Amino acid sequence: MTTTYTVGLIAAPEFAERMAQKLVKKLPENLANYTSNLINWKVEMTVDPMTGGAETVDKIFTKAATCKEDNNWDYVICLTDLPIFHERNVVVADVNEDKGVILLSIPAFGWTSLMKKVKHAIIYTFKEIDNYKFTTGEPDESKIIWRNFSITPIRRIKVKLNASGDMHIRYLVYPKTNGKIRLLLGMAYANNPFKMMSNLTGVIAVAFTTGGFAIIFPTMWKLSHLFSNGRLITITILAILGMSFWVILAHELWEPIKTSSNKRISGLYNSATILTLLFAVSAYYIAVYVLFLGTSLILIPSGFLGKTLEMSTSASLIIYLKIAWFAASLSTMTGAIGVGLENENTVRDSTYGYRQRSRYKEMLENEKERDA
Repeated sequence: MTTTYTVGLIAAPEFAERMAQKLVKKLPENLANYTSNLINWKVEMTVDPMTGGAETVDKIFTKAATCKEDNNWDYVICLTDLPIFHERNVVVADVNEDKGVILLSIPAFGWTSLMKKVKHAIIYTFKEIDNYKFTTGEPDESKIIWRNFSITPIRRIKVKLNASGDMHIRYLVYPKTNGKIRLLLGMAYANNPFKMMSNLTGVIAVAFTTGGFAIIFPTMWKLSHLFSNGRLITITILAILGMSFWVILAHELWEPIKTSSNKRISGLYNSATILTLLFAVSAYYIAVYVLFLGTSLILIPSGFLGKTLEMSTSASLIIYLKIAWFAASLSTMTGAIGVGLENENTVRDSTYGYRQRSRYKEMLENEKERDA
């Protein structure tokens, strides 16, 4: 006789939500591959700001247990983009085997092959809850654990939560440095640097207009020709850093650490914001560079450029590359001023602190509506 088990997916809005939408379709088949043919799997999904706004793991598990009972689910998987720690070690998975609830912190998986890693982690942590169901086609545990976390070792521990008194199984990334690097990259990926990049299209237009006007003047040609590669690299770094920090200042993206109730989390949010902006601004820089290179090749004749630079031959491609390089750096510096013209809410939504405050506010409003 066939038995059907229902798995509830509770996802935080946006990043985790998009992943959950894919898992709803794929997870039943994945679970079926590692369990008896007499078991059918059904997956349902809901989005709740709790998994993206709770300050403690206990609140997430309490909410998950309530949802499990209300929806008559057999198991619950919570997907959060929150960083979770256990004594300064990054937690990638937390399992309450008695209540059948699994919590996965997506950023702890890093930023590559996320869907594959999450699916493997779900299979592995499900074995903690109901090992007896995984009787056929059971995967090799050691292979799964390494496949999930690449070369990073994982430590499995049991802990008792003070608030609920429940025993939990936690998977920690070791050593701590590897876990923090992986977590930071995952958080920057969750911030979606490409979304931030799309918000800078207006700045690109301003920068290209400014630089396009300057690129026709011989002064820029001569300076770019005279500057060493080391000087141009320095200017590039200063331009990217300058624009990144200007975005932070213009849109108040920095989390105040001194007044924060959790200084470690605030510091982590700030680090993720900086990394996200560095990715976004670097992509912006490359886009502007390509535009200036094409413009310089079209507008500046190689013979005239070589003569202006007092060369015996026509200008080579290297000269054009350096002109575009210098123009991109200068326009990035001037274009930073235009960042303040972008939609503030859209820019802030690409940072952890702003999203968590928005979700926490939404969570409180939902609680008030239920109590009314």
